Amino acid sequence: MLELKRKIYERMLEWKNIDKGSTALLLEGARRVGKSYIAEQFGKQEYKSYLLIDFSNISGQILDVFENDFTDYDIFFSKLSVFYGVRLFVRESLIIFDEVQMYPKARQMIKHLVADGRYDYLETGSLITLKQNVEGIVLPSEEEHLSMHPMDFEEFLWAMGDEVTVPYIKECFEKMRPVGEALHRKIMNMFRQYMLVGGMPQAVLAFMEKQTGLNGGYSICIATMLRNLQKDMRVKSWLFLMVFHLSFPNMKRNIHWPPFRKKHVLENMKMPLCGWMRQ
Repeated sequence: MLELKRKIYERMLEWKNIDKGSTALLLEGARRVGKSYIAEQFGKQEYKSYLLIDFSNISGQILDVFENDFTDYDIFFSKLSVFYGVRLFVRESLIIFDEVQMYPKARQMIKHLVADGRYDYLETGSLITLKQNVEGIVLPSEEEHLSMHPMDFEEFLWAMGDEVTVPYIKECFEKMRPVGEALHRKIMNMFRQYMLVGGMPQAVLAFMEKQTGLNGGYSICIATMLRNLQKDMRVKSWLFLMVFHLSFPNMKRNIHWPPFRKKHVLENMKMPLCGWMRQ
């Protein structure tokens, strides 16, 4: 399977080596930017073992462990270890709370889990629902936040097997030296390719494997993004949906679009519109 090198990995490694379990790391960002992927890669490469709990697809048995066994850490960790078939090693294992916004109580538990000190903890969460699903819980001060974004141009070139172009561009910039007309054309062609493919890892992987097939990858990304935006009725989201609806009519077959009746839209954005315009 193809792997993608991401810059955020080095910052995650700094957290592990500097904090040494004194905080949990929360990776936050838009959907489909690669948070779950990089979290699992980090667990595989930097720890003796890792345990990933996906709260977007969790069984009632696991939730029962969180609800009823959390007060006894020995039983709590033992049951998780058995359920997932993963042996946990003190100070050598990572526990990942994936899509933690789906179960906000897990974030509240982080304070006590970090204080217990047996393992490291890494959370991933999608921005819109992560900020909304905080009612009734105490957010832990023991969280260190890292924002994750789509792949930039250099990361895209890494995926294409090119690790020399960007350092050369930086060298030319620092020395105020032109790159040359022929090389400039080559770099601009690569940049146009990046602008076409974009920085969503799923689309980049599709491009790497087939050099085509971008529509399928982006249809999934866009559909996921739209489902999340439909939950957020603020004016910016509605305006974005309306523009997207008009700009990509051919995608209607693959994406469930919300109704764009004028009355419905105006009712939902009447009050936010005034505040947004003032900003």
